[in-house]
This record gives sequence, C-alpha cells and structure tokens, in this order.
Amino acid sequence: MRGVQFADAAIAPANPYVGSAEEIANAARQVAADGAQIIFLDCVGYTQAMADDVTRITGVPAITARSLAVRLVAAVA
Repeated sequence: MRGVQFADAAIAPANPYVGSAEEIANAARQVAADGAQIIFLDCVGYTQAMADDVTRITGVPAITARSLAVRLVAAVA
C-alpha cells in the first residue's frame, strides 16, 4: 500500500451553488499548478459531474464531500 503525505495543502475558492463552471475550473487549475496530488471538493454542493470535470481538466483525481461521506458510511454499515 502506498503512503499518502499531507504536509501541505493548496486552497482555492469556488462556489458550487452560484459559481460558474469556469470559476470551478480556474480554482482546480490553480491547486493543480500548486502541485496537488488529489483535489477534495469540500462542499456537499459539488456533484460527481463537477469532480469528473475537475479531473478531466487537471489530470488530478478529484473527490467530493458527498462521495467521501457515502464511502465512510458504507465502510461502517
């Protein structure tokens, strides 16, 4: 199993409710340029389609808060 290091975090704001797709894409590009190895979309307003777009645009895996919550519940259920 490969270890994951969380020494640094890159943060860029984008609002999934009122922000445009371009705003989200720009924020994703910014954190990818900062060297992100994974992008966490931390609001439940982000959809899987948005995460898929972020991954397609940046080449960096993206995960939503929704999918993380579902995976955690499934792990304990």
